[in-house]
Amino acid sequence: MATKKINTDLLDKAIIFATNAHKGTERKGKGFPYIVHPLEVVSIVATMTNDENLLAAAALHDTVEDTDATLEDIEKEFGHKVMELVRDESDKFDTNISDEDTWKQRKSETIKRLKNASYESKVVALGDKLSNMRAIYRDFNVIGDDLWNIFHEKDPKEHEWHYRGLLDSLSDLSETGAYREFEYLVEYVFSRAGNTKDSVEYKDGVIYVQGILNKENSLKVEHLVEQHNKVIIDLMNVVNINFAGARTFFRMVQKGYDFVIRAANKKVINMFDKTGITKFLNMTRRPLVTNIRNATEFGGGFCAKSYYSDDNDSMFKLYDESVPFSVVDQEKRMAKSLLMEGISTPLSGGIIKVGNQYGIVFERIFNKKSIARIIADDPSKIEECAKLFAQKAKQLHTTEVKNPAISSYVERMASMIDKDIPYLNDEQKTKIINYLHKFKNSNTYLHGDFHIGNLIISGDGDPMFIDCTDSAYGNAMFDLGDLYFQANVINDEIANRLYHCDTEVIRKFWIEFIKVYFDVDSPNVVNQISDSIAPFAGISAIKYSYKSNCVLDDVLGYAIFELLLKRI
Repeated sequence: MATKKINTDLLDKAIIFATNAHKGTERKGKGFPYIVHPLEVVSIVATMTNDENLLAAAALHDTVEDTDATLEDIEKEFGHKVMELVRDESDKFDTNISDEDTWKQRKSETIKRLKNASYESKVVALGDKLSNMRAIYRDFNVIGDDLWNIFHEKDPKEHEWHYRGLLDSLSDLSETGAYREFEYLVEYVFSRAGNTKDSVEYKDGVIYVQGILNKENSLKVEHLVEQHNKVIIDLMNVVNINFAGARTFFRMVQKGYDFVIRAANKKVINMFDKTGITKFLNMTRRPLVTNIRNATEFGGGFCAKSYYSDDNDSMFKLYDESVPFSVVDQEKRMAKSLLMEGISTPLSGGIIKVGNQYGIVFERIFNKKSIARIIADDPSKIEECAKLFAQKAKQLHTTEVKNPAISSYVERMASMIDKDIPYLNDEQKTKIINYLHKFKNSNTYLHGDFHIGNLIISGDGDPMFIDCTDSAYGNAMFDLGDLYFQANVINDEIANRLYHCDTEVIRKFWIEFIKVYFDVDSPNVVNQISDSIAPFAGISAIKYSYKSNCVLDDVLGYAIFELLLKRI
C-alpha cells in the first residue's frame, strides 16, 4: 500500500537551516554533532502534533539561542508563527532575566514563563526538555552522581527543583506520551540522585548497596551475607553491575546462602538474565514510576487506597507516603510466595511509584465480597462462611515457609515492642518479648492481619487472602489471637467501621470458626479453647494500638492487655 504523502517543505527547510546554523558544534559533553538534539526534539514533538509550524520550530528552537541566527532571520525564512515559537523557547528574550541573575533565578523565570505560555509553545518546550532529560537519564545510569559535575550547578537537589517545576509548568500536556515519559524520567533520576556513591551497609536484616556492583562492592555484600542468615539485599540505589559483581552473586548461590534481592533495576536484571543467573535468584524489580490519573478510587484501609485501572483489567493498591518501600515489597513477595505454595491470592504485578507513594498492581477481582461483607449482608451465612474461613486458615497455618524473604512474626513483634510501644515499661516489654520467643520455632505461614475482611470471595466463588503485608512465619495462635480480638475486645463502633457488622455477629462467627478449625462440638470445649487463645489477643491489642496510633485504654480495653501479662 502506498504511503500517504504530506507536505514537509517547511520542516525540510528548517532542518537544513538548523544543520547549517549548528554546523561544526558539539552537544556539550556528548561527543556528537549538536544537530542531533534538535532532530530528537522534532521526533518528540511529532508524537504530539503534525503541525508543520511546530515541527519547524522544534528543529529551529536553539538557533537563535546558540548561533548567529536572529529572530528576524527566522521570521523572514519561516514566517511569524514559527518565529514566535522559537522566541518563546529562548531565555534570551526574557526581560525579567539579566546577566547578573543566578542560575536559580533564571530557571525560576523560565518555569514561570512556560507556565503562562501558549499550548503550542509548551509542545515545543516539552520536546526540548524531554530530550535533555533523556540525556541526563542515560548518563546517570552510567556514572551516577558524578554526572552533576559537568553542570555549572552541581547540586542534584537544585536540578530536581528545576525539573519538577517544568513538570508543573507543562502539565497541560499530561495526557501525552511525551509528558508521561518526561514525568517518569524525572522521578527515576531524582528519586536516586545523591545516593549513588559506592557503599555497602547492613541494618536490621537488610544489606543496602549504593553505586556500582563491581568486584569490591560485591565482595563486601558476600562477606555480610556470610555473617547473617536470611538477608535481603536492597539494590534500590545501585546504578549498574559488571561481570565481577554478577560472578559474586552466582558464587553466593553456589554456596547455598539464604538471600533475596530487592528493587533491582533493568541493567542489573539484564546482566543476571544474560548470564543465566536469574533462575537461581529470588528477586523483585525496582518500582515502575507511573501515574494513576485515569484510575478510579474504590476503597481503602488504614494506610492505603485502592483504585481500578482505566482498562478495568487491574487494580492499584497505593500506600500512604509514610509507608516505606520495604513494606510494599514485603506484601508483593508475600502475595507471590503464598500463590506459589498453593494458597490463593490475587495475582500481583509490579511495584509502582506514584509521586512519593509506592503501590502494587493486582489483577482486578470482579464481583468480589469479603467474608465480613457477606455475613454483614446476610447473617444466615455465618456458619457457612466460618467453615470456609477455618478451612482456608488451616491450609495457611500448615504450609511450610520456604522463601527466605519471609520474616519471623516473633522477631518482628519483639522488635516493634522493644522500640515503638511507649505505654509499656521495660519490665513489661521484657516479659512479653520472652513470652513471644517461646513460639519462634514454628515455620508455617501466618497471615499477620488475620480478620474477616481479608478473605474475599470472587464472583466465580474462589476464596482468596488479601492484604498480606504483615504475613510471616510463626505459631498459628498469633493469627487466632487476631480473630479473638475482633470478636471479644473491639466495640460495635469499630466493628461496624472495619467489618460492616456488629460484635454480636463476629462473636457468633468466632464460635463457629473454632468448631471447624479445632474439630470440636461441645460448648464447654469451645469456651476452653477460646479462653486459651485470649492471651494472644493481648499481642493483637498491642499491634492494633500501634498501627492505629490510638490510646489502648480508650479504644481497645486495657483488660485484654492485663490478661496477657497475667497469663505469661
